[in-house]
Formats: sequence, structure tokens, C-alpha cells
Amino acid sequence: MLLSSLYFISTHTLAQRCATVEYQKLRQQANPKLENESEFEDWLKQKIEERKNASYSTSREQATVYKIPVVVHVIHNGEALGVGRNIPDAQIISQIEVLTEDFRRMNTDASNTPASFIPVAADVELEFVLAQRDPEGLPTDGIVRVNGQQSEWALTENYELKSLSYWPAEDYLNIWVADISGNYLGYAQFPVSNSLPGLENGSNSRVTDGVVIDFRTFGSKDKYPPANLVNAYNLGRTTTHEIGHYFGLRHIWGDDNGGCNGTDYVNDTPNQGGSTSGCPATSPTSCTSEDMVQNYMDYTDDACMNLFTSGQKTRIRTILDNSPRRASLKASKGAIAPVVVSNDLGIRKIINPGDFACSGSFTPSLQIRNYGDNAITSFQITLTLDGAPVETASFSTNLDPLEIDVVEFSPINISTGDHTLHFAVTQVNGTADGNTENDESSRLVTVPAISAMPITDNFNTLTPGEVPSSLDILNPDGLYTWETTNADGGNISLFVNFYDYEIEGEYDTLLSPVFDLTTVPFGIVAFDRAYAKYPTVSDEGLIVALSTNCGKSFDHILYEAYGDALATVPQQSAEYKPAAPSDWKRESIILGEFQGMSGIRVAFISKNGYGNNLYLDNILIDGEADTTKLKDLAILSLITPSVVSCSKDAQPVTPVIQVKNDGYTTENEINLTYQFDDGKLMTASFNITLAPGAIANLPLAEMSFDAGEHSYVVNLNNSNDNDLSNDEISGRFYINNEKDFIPIKENFEDFDQSNWVIISNDEPTTWQTIKTNKGTSLFLDSENYTGAGQDEWLVSPVLDFSSSQEATLSFNIAYSYVENTKDGLTVLVSTDCGVTYEDVIFSKYGEDLHTGTFTGAPESDSVWSKIDINMINYVDEENLRIAFISTNSNGGNIYLDNIQIFVTDHLVSGDNVIYPNPSLDGSFNVTFDLPEKETVEIIIYDRKGQIITRNTFENTLNQTYSFNYENQAPGIYFVKVVSKSSSYVKRIALFP
Repeated sequence: MLLSSLYFISTHTLAQRCATVEYQKLRQQANPKLENESEFEDWLKQKIEERKNASYSTSREQATVYKIPVVVHVIHNGEALGVGRNIPDAQIISQIEVLTEDFRRMNTDASNTPASFIPVAADVELEFVLAQRDPEGLPTDGIVRVNGQQSEWALTENYELKSLSYWPAEDYLNIWVADISGNYLGYAQFPVSNSLPGLENGSNSRVTDGVVIDFRTFGSKDKYPPANLVNAYNLGRTTTHEIGHYFGLRHIWGDDNGGCNGTDYVNDTPNQGGSTSGCPATSPTSCTSEDMVQNYMDYTDDACMNLFTSGQKTRIRTILDNSPRRASLKASKGAIAPVVVSNDLGIRKIINPGDFACSGSFTPSLQIRNYGDNAITSFQITLTLDGAPVETASFSTNLDPLEIDVVEFSPINISTGDHTLHFAVTQVNGTADGNTENDESSRLVTVPAISAMPITDNFNTLTPGEVPSSLDILNPDGLYTWETTNADGGNISLFVNFYDYEIEGEYDTLLSPVFDLTTVPFGIVAFDRAYAKYPTVSDEGLIVALSTNCGKSFDHILYEAYGDALATVPQQSAEYKPAAPSDWKRESIILGEFQGMSGIRVAFISKNGYGNNLYLDNILIDGEADTTKLKDLAILSLITPSVVSCSKDAQPVTPVIQVKNDGYTTENEINLTYQFDDGKLMTASFNITLAPGAIANLPLAEMSFDAGEHSYVVNLNNSNDNDLSNDEISGRFYINNEKDFIPIKENFEDFDQSNWVIISNDEPTTWQTIKTNKGTSLFLDSENYTGAGQDEWLVSPVLDFSSSQEATLSFNIAYSYVENTKDGLTVLVSTDCGVTYEDVIFSKYGEDLHTGTFTGAPESDSVWSKIDINMINYVDEENLRIAFISTNSNGGNIYLDNIQIFVTDHLVSGDNVIYPNPSLDGSFNVTFDLPEKETVEIIIYDRKGQIITRNTFENTLNQTYSFNYENQAPGIYFVKVVSKSSSYVKRIALFP
């Protein structure tokens, strides 16, 4: 929500009372699609020019006086009428009178406008009236009172507050009067342009459009003396100010933090260097001219405000002519009292059909109401389908004034496609209807075709943000909803951005195609979900419901989970995105009770709790005639030993196999055969209850493995298994006990001597060396790699971080993206010698991995990217490994080089570099880039040869050492470096 002025009640904290600019920046960061100030002002400038060119503007613009219908929602905490927050009607009426007087320049203090500003003071020609008819057309006083069940409302509770009571913003100016926490006096929602797409979200939402005012500043003590108002803000000008924002005015000083460079985009308001508080006796001059402290868009006390300018009027009137939900106010009938007439029957709503219907016969029905002043005993309603008359139905009844009833028509047939049904009242009590405004109602009905099964979608053919054409999305509030996104490992999935979705309790629905179970003995719905619970949110959830009437209603709940029950990973307060396949959980639901039915549709319904993101993938809807295909066990992987791990003195290891039930029936027994290296063929049986979609880690017999490479083969031996393609896995793992301590460097020039490990399950395609412009680099030949989806591992020796206070991993990568591929690079960290690799510190796929366009091996530094990753969280670890994992998608080759771990800052690369030189504060750095770890000696001496300091540094490789000689006399000094590989002396100028 884009908040306008946020007044503080306390006059001692005026410097903080407006959060417009800060809040706008936060909203823009959270949702880049929001219209920013520049876009809006460019649009408005153009509209103002068009207005001038059409001769709307003269030296003092004259225009139609428009009446703005206002509904005041009084949000109290259970107080009696007229007490505290539940302010009396008279106080509300006093505020409406102030608005009209201020915007018409009929205010009694208009005479206080300084003579220098009188030429630009303007009658905006807007009048404000409490609504006289409600959205249904019934009489009203324009005041709604609601017990909000809490004492005060924070700005972050904006949506919750406004959802308590709301009238359509297209027809009414909504004003919510409540107890606002934080000492704020009020805030408003700015208008938007009519030209930019994607604006119906976040702060531009129609369901939050309007103004919020604290109950202690709403109304006028002059007009209603009993009002309990804050002294400085007791004349109703807070609401005048906020409605100025509602119609597009900005603060008169341009929100420039006290400078003279900001603008309110109005030419006849003087440049002003900040807001004005209190009520100055004379107008100050903060910039180069007299400040217009009397303007309603400043921050002076109510008694000091008294004018809008002609430029502000032009801006307001332009907004009123062009901005959505402002322009429509001019045509609203909300300010016109309804005339109750005789024989007035109205259509209140269409009950049947809904937005969706099955082909074939159905019975249309309506809810009707007697809006007149006499009883209705008979009436006629005509029904047309796609413009062709279907029926004129006659009804006999006894409907008293304001009574509601439901009427049905004769059954009609409807075919696949989109159809428009139109209903019109044609006669009441044997004569014409007395009020034709509520006589007609239409509905567009979609009759979906029956889709063949299986219905399946993994969304990987879509680009992020693209809507799947096979599914329908229902987004009632027009805000965040189901959309495609990049999930883990380059995978495209659906998700709902709950993290930025502030309207709690909103439902967004994803609808499957319609399918038929009349010829199969069962149906199956399966899907993957990933979700991290936000720590304080427990009512966010996913509902899977089923319709047997093509989507008109969803009366059967197949799955429902919230909070912890929905979560697939531990809770987190950071925005969630799946990091690995293990984040996902499979759900499988058998539709046995719906066997033999048609017109079936499945809805995936998200419930927002303003918590964390929900992901959905791999949707499958199927119905198989062969019930044996219900069974499908799959071997996923060898969990232990991992790809590269330690094993001291060939200590026994318990291998662990991960198995998943990919079928739709619960499995109670799993039988395996397995073999490691060229050893004995072993068997293992497990009595276990494994539900559909569940995963189990199964321990095998304890074994010992020497250092080096090992192979394995594991098979499932369960009978009646549906899919034999996932019943076997084979691969390699490596026992490696090599150790090193940081800093380290691997540039692959002598890689055959390296203690890094490369391991592949489908050699010979794996990491290998190649000549590039950097010398020898490592690369993966993805272009010619047939093993799509295969991972290739490059793993460090065991690294000791325990003696370092800081650490940074750095490496160079080159990759030229090939369209529609998702080659990837992931960097994992293990802190247990490689037993597990749980931390993802880098992961990019496809276009996100792209560093530059090239063919063949890189020949220029411009196509390389240098990646730096802070490893400070690992400085206490003694058994750390780093794994670089490529994922093949037959796209561009991936090139790696210069893997280093630094233990000092490395702002400047290279060897024998001394900087800054000269040094103006006596401090400087000496940087090393040695081929291997060495002991270096650094001697600092002056021009007389006198040694200032002598330092010895062991295990120097790529460090930067810092020195500070701020207490030395200015002059020329010498730095002598002595090491095994080189020695040199350099001059440095110190001017501390």
C-alpha cells in the first residue's frame, strides 16, 4: 500500500510523522511491478497537458462541481454509540461539512490566506456528501459501525482493518475511522494511472482504496464542540490533507528531507525546504521564496491551513477525469437518495448457473427482492441464452417490501464453450416495473470440455510468470496468485507468493481440466508440494477439493493442511525457495468414491496467512483400468556413503538406501538385492509401512571401505511393481581422507597432482581440464553429454577452518546459455567430512548461470564471472568439504577456474602488490598470490636503513597483510619481502 502523509499525534515527534517516501520504497522493493512515482508523474503530466490543450484550463479554471459519495466506516472496540472510538453521527457530519468547505474554498478562515497567495488560491469544486444509497441501492446514512474486536490498529494491519467493512471503491470514497497505533493521524492510498499493466496488486488494490483517519482527529470542534479531539488537529484538516493525497496531491515540500530540490509537481506552490509544524506567526522562507505554510498539504496545525492552489486543483481534476476508481466516482449514484416506488422487483444475484457448468441440462435460478413500497403478487422474468430468447417465466407470489425469494426456471441445455445468460424483469403485478435500474443481470458461463487422462503437468516448458494454458486460475482480489517460477535446480514450478501477500485469509484457486471416471475403477490425484512455515503463522494452508459439477461447487475435500502439517522443511523467517529435491513431498490421493462419475474437476486452493511461499509441482490426474498399476516403488539414491566422504582406518559404515513409494497403495514390505564393488550379492528385506508419496531410508548390512573409488548396484525385488525403470540404481562413491588447511588455491595447472576428487556415475563424460585464456581450466562438456540430468561432482579435500577468523570462497566461472536448457552449477558444503552435504551456498541454472556469449573455450576475461562467497559461518569447522556439482542439460559447457579460499580481504588481486601508495594515513597492505604456501618475511625500514619492523608469516598463499604506521614520521619507506619463491624491495610513501 502506498501511504500518503502519516501524521503523528504527538507534536514533539513531528520529524517522523510522515512515512510516504520510505513506505513507497519498501513496497517497490517488495513488488517491482508497482507503479513508481516517476511513471505515475509522467502519465499525469501528459494528462494535464491534454487537459490544457482541450481548453479546460484558464487563468482560473471553472468546471462542474462534482459530489463525492462518502462512506464512513467507524471501527470501534465495543464502545457504546458516541463513546470513545465509536464517535457520534454529529462529529462525522461535522467532518463532511469541513471537507466541502475546504475543497470549495468556502472555509471561514480563507480570509487568513496571505495576500501574496490569494491569486493562486482555488475552489477545487468538489463537494462531499455521506452516501445516501448503499451498494445494493437501499437507503443509507453513509455510516457503518463495526466492532473490530481490538483497541488499536497498526499500519501493518491495513488489510485486516479495511476488510472489516468496505464498499466498492469505484462508487464510494471509503473513510475508515479507527484508533491508529504509533501516534499516526492518518494515511491515504494514492491514485494510479490508467496506462500501465499489472497495477492491480499490492498498494493499488481496490479493496484497500480510501483513507484512514484516527478517531481523535476526525471532525471539527468548531462545528461540534463536544468532540474529543487533539487540540492542534481539531478542525478536520487531517482528513482534508489525506483526501488531497487520495486525489493525487503530494506534500508541498516534495519530501526531500529538508532540502530545496524536491517537488510536489505543482508550479504555483513555492519551493519549500521541509515540512512546517505548529502555526508560524509569519511565513518562513526556507528556500528562495515565502513558504506556503497555509496549504493543506503542509504539516501545520489545523488552524493555520486554509488553501489549495490552482495548480493543485488542476492536478485533482485531472486525476478525477482519468484515474481508475476516481473517474468512476463522478458517475456514482451513491450520493443520490433512492426513490422508493411501487412495483419494484429487482434481481439480487444469479444462483444457478455459476461461472462454470457441465454440458447438458441444468435449472437456472435467481435470488430476487422486493425493493418497492407495496407487496408483489406476480411478476415475469425473461431468460435469454447467447442473445436468443429461451423463456419468459411467470411467477405468483406474496413478496412484502424488502423480502427476498429464490425463483427457478425450466431446465435448459447448454453445450461446451462460453455462453452468456441474461435475465430481465419484464412485468410486476401485471404492469411495467417501477424501477428499471435493478431489473437485469447477466453471467458468462464456461462449459469446459472433458479432457482425456492422464492429465499431467510439470511446468518445465513454461517461462517464469507464464500461466499454464491447461489450468484455470481464480484470483478474486486481483493480487498475488498461482504463477510459475524458478524453483530448485532450474526446475519450473507453480507457487503463491505468500511472503509479500498482505491480505490474510484470501483464497486463490488453481482448477484442473474436467475429467471422467465412468469407464475406470478408480482415479488418482498426485502432486508435489514444498513449503516453509513462517515462525508466527500457523493458519496458512493448501486445500485440494473436488467438484462433481464441472467446477460450479467444490463440496468434497481431498486434502487439507496448514502450518506445520503443510511444511516440508523447517520453519524460517527468510523468504522461502526450495533448495533441493528433498524439499518436496509427494501426495497421492485415490478417488475411489467417485468411480463412475463424470464432470469431475480438482481445485488446488491456497489460503494466505502472510507467511511464506507455497510451491506446487508435478500434478498428475489419472485413471487406470489395470489396478496392478497402483503399485510402484522406486529407489532414489544411495544416501550413505555419500559421493565423497571420510573413513578413518576403514572403519565400518552402514550403507543407507533411500526408497520412495511412487504408487497409490500403501506398501508393507520392501525387498532389495545389492552388491558393492565385486563383492558378494546380498539381500535385505524390510517390513515397513510406506504410504503413497512417502520416503524411507533403509539401512543395509555394515561394511568397510578402503580409501579410493567404489561402485554399487541396488535392485528392488518386489512383485507386481508398476514401473521397473526406477527399480535399480548404480553408481560410484569415493572414500577420501586427504586433508588441507586454508587458505587454499586450485588453478588446475597441475591438477593430476591435486588432492581434489572428481566422481561421475557415467564416465567418460565428467569434469576434465582444457586450455582457456586463463591457462588450464576445468570444464564439463555439456554440449556433447548425452546423460541429461546427470550430476558431476568436484570435491575438495577435508579443510580445516578452525584457525581462521574470516574466510571467503572465490572462483571463476564461464558459461554461455543455450536457449531452453537448464545446465546448472551448485556448490554444497559439508561440515562432517562429507558424510552429509546439507548447506547450499551457490546454485544457478540456465539463463541465471549465463556469464557471456561465446563458442568453444573462453578466450576473453569478459565472459568469465568471479564469484565470492562469505564463509564466516564456517570458521570453527575442522572437517569441512566443498563440492562443486554440475547438472547437465545438453546446453553450454561449464568452465571453472581459480578456486580459492582466502583468510584475509582480497580487494586487490595479484602478487607483490602494495597499496595504497602513497598512504595518507600511514596504513597500507601487502598482497600475495603465490603458487603454494610459503613462509614469508616482511621487513619495513626507513631511508637510513633502520628497520622499523620485521614480521614473519607462515603458510602464506593468497593473503593480504595490513600494516599501520600512523605514528611514524612522513616520508619514504621501504618494504622488503623475502620468501622461497621470490624476494623484492619496494618503496612506499607514508604521510600519516
